[in-house]
Formats: sequence, C-alpha cells, structure tokens
Amino acid sequence: MKINNIFTQNLNFQQNIQKNNTFNKSANFSKPIANNLSGLSKDTFCPAFKGGAADIEKFSSLLDEAITTNNQFANIRELNDLMNKVFKFITKTPEYFISNGNSNKVYTIDSKYVLRTPKELTDRPSDTNDFTIIKQTDLVKSLKTYYGSKLAQCVDGSITVLKNADPDKNAICLGRPFTDSYNIALSHNKHIKDTFDESVKKLSDFPQVAYDNVASDMYSLENSKPAYFFDYMNPNNFMLLGDGVSSAGGTSGIQKIRVVDEITRKSNFGRNDAISMLRAFLTNEQVSKSAYFDGHLVENRQNIFKKCFVSIEKYNLSLDGLGSDQVLQDAINLTKYKSLPQFLKKLINLRKECPDSSQRLGIVKDFLNNLQ
Repeated sequence: MKINNIFTQNLNFQQNIQKNNTFNKSANFSKPIANNLSGLSKDTFCPAFKGGAADIEKFSSLLDEAITTNNQFANIRELNDLMNKVFKFITKTPEYFISNGNSNKVYTIDSKYVLRTPKELTDRPSDTNDFTIIKQTDLVKSLKTYYGSKLAQCVDGSITVLKNADPDKNAICLGRPFTDSYNIALSHNKHIKDTFDESVKKLSDFPQVAYDNVASDMYSLENSKPAYFFDYMNPNNFMLLGDGVSSAGGTSGIQKIRVVDEITRKSNFGRNDAISMLRAFLTNEQVSKSAYFDGHLVENRQNIFKKCFVSIEKYNLSLDGLGSDQVLQDAINLTKYKSLPQFLKKLINLRKECPDSSQRLGIVKDFLNNLQ
C-alpha cells in the first residue's frame, strides 16, 4: 500500500518548514480553505477566484446528491464539467494545497471533501464524462473511524475524492511526519521531533472510547467476509482530532481517532490484532521503524499501552504471536514495564479461564494497574 496519508501537524511545524524551505508540508485531509477565506488577502478575491469558489460550492452540492443517489441523478454531466473546473482551479491555487505525501498530492475542496492526485499529474487526463461515484459498502458504512474510502474518482483512478477527515482544522497525525527521500536526513530535525512528541502526548490524553472505536473497527474488519485490514505499519495513517476543549456550538473539543488510509484485503500491513494496535499507537514512529526511547515520554506511553490493552480486551483482539514479536520488546523499552512478559502470560491464561471479555475486563484493569 502506498503511503498516501500524511497529515497537517501543527501551525508552528508548518511555519518552520516553510521558513527553512527544506521539505514539503506534511498535511492531508485538513485545513479546508474554501469555507475559511478570512486569512486570504483582498487581492485574492479576483473574479477568477470568486468563480472558482462558486464552482466548488456547486460541485460539492452535486457530489452530495450523487453520493446519496449512488450516481443515479440527472446532473452527472454537469458534475463532470464542474470537476474539470474545480481540478484546474484548486491545483493552480496555492491556498488549496494541503499535502505532499510519498506519491500523491492532496488538495482541499471544502469542509466535506478533499481531492487526491498523483504527484506527477499536472492536468486532468481527460475532459470526457469519466467521473464516477463509488458505492460505499455496508462494511464501510458501519465503521466508526474510517475516512480512507474513495467516494468518487476518474475511471483511470488519477483523481480521487475522499471525505475531509479534519473539518475543524485541528488534527495531528501519529508518528513522525513524512519527508521526501532526499530530505530523510532531516528526520531528527527538532521541529519534527517536537511534532512527534506532541502526537504521543496527545494520544496519551485521549479518552478510552477513542481507542475503543478503533478496536471496534478492527474487530469488524477481522470478522467481515472476506477480512479487511488497516495499514498498521504507518502510524501517519491514524489522525488525532480534537483538543478536549469544546467551543460554543463547536465540535473541536471531541477527541477522536480517524483512519485515513484505504483498507485492504492484504494482511502484510498487519492483522487486526494486539500486535498491530500496539505497533500503530505505540512502537512505530514511521513506516516499519521503531520509535526511539525518551524518558520524558515514558508516562505517556504507559498510558497509551494501558488504554490499548483495555480496548484489545473489550473486543477480544487476538494475542497470537505477541510474546515473541519485536513489538513486545519495543513496548518494554518504551514503557519501562519489565513485567510485560508476565502480564501477557497471565492474560493468555485468563482468556482461557474466562472467555467472556466483559467478565474479565475488571481483572485485566487490575493487571494493568500493577504493571512494573
């Protein structure tokens, strides 16, 4: 699976990147501009800009209708015509650019939708009627945290529309921000480290229900026919929304985790099990790269470990292979819980003795509270 989902970190991080001009923004599905134009200069409001904004509003409205009716509506040609205009406008207007990942660029459309294209694409391949709606399966509709599903795309797949996972513009992704290969030496840049540390601290403060929702989706994916999987190797695929402080009439205080990469039937990116949840939330800092130890983050990581395992137990996620996996050793190193092997053995035995997760959950919480 390509690394398509790298997200906006915090404003200071972006400003420092822009100031140094050494590597691209790490943003995705965030900071919609069409509904937040106050920061733009008056010079921006030229007729072309006004026309582009009007096209976006119309396109978004028609896209709503097309998705609701699964493409069975009379204005499909108008939708395609507007797609051409919107594509040309937002890809030529810097304010709409929000992401430069490994192989894709992402642009905001509005607070509901984002547009993704290959990096090398500079113009829409065709002006023909080739823009289609992708029907959402019952499985996708049932998931609580999943925002990586394609809603619409060109027939050749070159232009894709997805849900905007960060309408409140306050998200940060897990892990270290993505950098292009020629800038990989900058992975220890202080601004990147600060951003990574912030994601650890923020996840540590998230409520248990945020973890539970991810585990619930993992359970649903594992038990679907056929099974599907998130990409757990890349922590950037998991976005943290909300700061815990609600504004009047707003939703920015609601803390949620959203998964913004596509689900896959291939399990080589991790199964829906305990190993994968710990890898994404705790032990990986980048794709298949273990996180570094930091004494200032030990308590945060201990909190994350405990919340992960409460969710793992609630949804009976598999413990297979955890005892011999590098993830367990990494978890020991990061949390300084030397008793994790003993905890795992007790947990495996408890599952055998008490298959009902609701009955054993209290015991598991006691185990977790006594980790050393």
